[in-house]
Amino acid sequence: MLFVDAILELEPGNYCKAKKNVTVNETYFQGHFPKRPIMPGCLIIESVAQTSALILVSEFAQRGILEESSSLSDELFLLRVKNAVFYRAVVPGDVLIIDARLNRRIGVMAEISAIANVEHHKVAIAELVVSLGAQFDE
Repeated sequence: MLFVDAILELEPGNYCKAKKNVTVNETYFQGHFPKRPIMPGCLIIESVAQTSALILVSEFAQRGILEESSSLSDELFLLRVKNAVFYRAVVPGDVLIIDARLNRRIGVMAEISAIANVEHHKVAIAELVVSLGAQFDE
């Protein structure tokens, strides 16, 4: 399942800015919470992880190591989430903007710092380690 609707800016191997339109039709709102729907924090992190993976996917695609048509769900492994902090709720109608920047890359793994905003208000920050799997040699 994709939690990124559009790529707004992309510097392969370095930076990605993406957006997620949060709509009332999202299935998770049925139970989280029926009278006051908010996007679960773990799904905000999933949006951040998918945005982060695009940094690596774009670099490897550019270098011909990975086909651009590859599905993120087939290639992405979220290995670690550090220092995740949530500042405010994300609700239906919000447009979640995720800025993810590479801190360090080791082979197919990357340490990423990310911030998620809604209307220029910080809603979450996190540091992640993502991997595109061990099938690629550097």
